[in-house]
Amino acid sequence: MSMLRVARQAEYKMTMKPIYGYILKSGLKIEPFGDHVSDSMIANRRLADIQAGAIRFSGAVPRYIDSPSEMLPGPAIILPDRVYVTEKVLKDFIKTAGDSPAMLGLERCVSVDYNLAIQDVISDDKNVYYSCFCVPDASKYAGEADNAALETRLKAESVRTVVKMREMIATMRLPTLARKTHVMRFPITSSMAAHVVHWVTLLRLNCLQWGVRWMENMRHNPVKTATMTLKAFAKARSANPYKLMSTMNVIGEGADIHETAYVEASFIGRGARIGAGATVRNSFVGDGAVIADQSYLMNTNIGDGAFVTDDLSLIWCTVYPGASVAGVKTQMTLVGRDSYIGMWCSFLDAKFIGEIMVEHNGSLVSAGTSFLGSCVGHNCVMAGKVLIMPGRAIPNGTVMVTRPDECIMEIEPDLPRGVPLIRDNGRLVPLKR
Repeated sequence: MSMLRVARQAEYKMTMKPIYGYILKSGLKIEPFGDHVSDSMIANRRLADIQAGAIRFSGAVPRYIDSPSEMLPGPAIILPDRVYVTEKVLKDFIKTAGDSPAMLGLERCVSVDYNLAIQDVISDDKNVYYSCFCVPDASKYAGEADNAALETRLKAESVRTVVKMREMIATMRLPTLARKTHVMRFPITSSMAAHVVHWVTLLRLNCLQWGVRWMENMRHNPVKTATMTLKAFAKARSANPYKLMSTMNVIGEGADIHETAYVEASFIGRGARIGAGATVRNSFVGDGAVIADQSYLMNTNIGDGAFVTDDLSLIWCTVYPGASVAGVKTQMTLVGRDSYIGMWCSFLDAKFIGEIMVEHNGSLVSAGTSFLGSCVGHNCVMAGKVLIMPGRAIPNGTVMVTRPDECIMEIEPDLPRGVPLIRDNGRLVPLKR
């Protein structure tokens, strides 16, 4: 027996805690971006960095592996690179797991069901189980052919272990469709897991990050958070939640926030700029991003260096780094890196009959909702008056413009004065009575 194996077994007997967190590499790419799943952006952080942070928070060392043969003796966490887990849920899972291989489970609740559509998880009426495993000795599985075979074996052999969690629920009225009133139940929790296999999952995870990040910020910075809370009460001099929340923000160095802007419970990056009269609520604004005058963000994630133009409302949206977004109002839409969304480009976000269907692995599947925008790939240009139906995925590099006959192409110098003129195949002609 090698000295390394003896040392690892001795460490296991002393700690009974995972030594490594093995992240199983795959070739999964998220369309329409074509990005490897590990590079998916969630509240301005890569999924790979979130996984590594959660593993470190549990006391283990993260390791990406191409093959099970790379696993060493000793207790370990094992999860594929598409699995998102928060710090809280992973640490609680390790505490709950017994001496046998365990598989992470969460009881079905608002936050779990919110993310359930288009995920390759195991679920029943009560619980959902994710491909996140805790094993007493990782070397037992080192002989598996590949990472996919390892995951299949762990699913079959592991004890399904449900972790207790708590969540708070906020309700929000949505528009009435087909005489039916819709109410969105929005969950706030730091115990969350998901399989990132589709842009819809990625968008919804971004929408849920506000609660996760605030609770993680409290755990990592308890003294600073307590001080900020006391200052908020002292400044607001009121129990009014709006006055309190407006004083509780995490603001990066060099950020420039106009004195007339309203910022509430948000994370503002280094060197970001919030313009006059802008409103930012429960959102993330990345380093160097610009939110222009009179714009409105709610529960939205703006990437590093992105630009939001004047008078634009973004609600439940995610904008990747370097993108520029104009328009009037956009909801529940994901915009890729370095893309441009022009004025009056509109993403329709509601279906009046049935649920919105999206493409996944060559087939149309339900997104589990009647309210959803679309996903714009990287380096796209979306011009004015382009209308996009709900649930569409726009490939990288796409350029969309309006039809020429919908614009006035020619303005003749001898047009009749004082006569109503209409557009007709790109020209102006008198209105016939």
